[in-house]
Amino acid sequence: TTFKKLTQDFGEESAEYPLIMPGPSWKKFKNNFIDFLDYLIQQCQHTLLYDGFFLEHLLPWLMTMTTSQVQAFRHTSTLAAMKLCTSFITVALNARRDLDNAQRLIDVERQKSGNRRTAERIEVLEGQL
Repeated sequence: TTFKKLTQDFGEESAEYPLIMPGPSWKKFKNNFIDFLDYLIQQCQHTLLYDGFFLEHLLPWLMTMTTSQVQAFRHTSTLAAMKLCTSFITVALNARRDLDNAQRLIDVERQKSGNRRTAERIEVLEGQL
């Protein structure tokens, strides 16, 4: 498999990899890696997260890497998985907030007098749910 080839190419005994390297440029790499994962999920929150393909292919890679003999793969994939979970939680909280706001708007519109414009507005808001 591709992962076995990566393991062979990288070498199980290698103790140096970007996430643990000293120095400011490597620290910046780690921060950029974490920011990239967060940005990826934030950008995908309305599309790719729900198509099944993205997570169906990403999660097996992460699970395989977390059980690797190579420490670099284990460490990197564990960090990635933790950051992805944090980003998923943020997406879920934002979705919940948006849902609550939309429901409040619907409730306010329903309390208004029953004219045609209010009914249309309620229909549009319910479509956003």
